[in-house]
Amino acid sequence: ITLRERVRQWLFIHVCCFLLFGYLLYYMNIIKKQSPNYTNKSYIKNAVILHTSLGTFDGGVSWILNPQSRVSYHYLISRDGEIVELVHPGKVAWHSGNVHAPNDKGKRILKKNNLGQYVNPNTHTIGVAFANTERQSITEDQITTCVELLQYLDERFKLNLTKNDLVTHRDITSYKHNIDYWMTKI
Repeated sequence: ITLRERVRQWLFIHVCCFLLFGYLLYYMNIIKKQSPNYTNKSYIKNAVILHTSLGTFDGGVSWILNPQSRVSYHYLISRDGEIVELVHPGKVAWHSGNVHAPNDKGKRILKKNNLGQYVNPNTHTIGVAFANTERQSITEDQITTCVELLQYLDERFKLNLTKNDLVTHRDITSYKHNIDYWMTKI
């Protein structure tokens, strides 16, 4: 194969991938808004951490877009299934920086450095939050959107996600809100 043919193949593959992912973004109707609260470095992602925003969708978006909050998720899903991308999934959102008494599920996705200390999980995870107050249950629309998003992310980033790669914030930070009952639905 000549260099010219290799370049043509590479371009064809990348244009097809771009069109496919563009279609998926359009199909899923993902709204993009850029939070200032992220680190502009790219890392390979190996897991997804689910959160609850403990507030409304509009309030959550507003809070994540506020530089003073110093918090962000990659995605926030409204109660009716609307989704907004707040940080590009290849970048580092600030959603799970502290590790405190992780359980066995959390330990499976956490990485350690050469000293045996946990690495900031934000670097290698994608943060997805549900806009819900503490007393609200996850909706069917949120479940459907989350499953579609996970399929999209799995395909886009070649994550090969399994149930073991999907954890809640509480799995890595024991004092966080318990949303384990949602996990059986996703």
